[in-house]
Amino acid sequence: MIESLDNVRQEYKSMLPQISNGNKSIDAIYEYVANTIIVNVRQISDELGLSFSGVTKVVKAFEEVGILRQVTHKERYRQFGYAPVLVFLSMSDNIRRSTMKECVPGCANNDSFSD
Repeated sequence: MIESLDNVRQEYKSMLPQISNGNKSIDAIYEYVANTIIVNVRQISDELGLSFSGVTKVVKAFEEVGILRQVTHKERYRQFGYAPVLVFLSMSDNIRRSTMKECVPGCANNDSFSD
């Protein structure tokens, strides 16, 4: 599965020149979100020393192509997750739940078995 994540990461990284619109910081932003997993625009802006509006444009572009997914339902202080990892975590959770159902009927809904 790690190899698959690496392949997806390289595939997304190869899309950056197409969506950069001349933004020279796009590679740094991509590396930051890929390594941080859950981010917000202010956090990226502060950590990388970039303008809030510039980061907002890149985050929007990343969201449009599927690199990032919004993980909150807010309009302000939105949080975004790095899509390949979110998909992996979702798959892992589904596998864990189906395995628990097979092992102990009814346990997938039992809070004592949750992390």
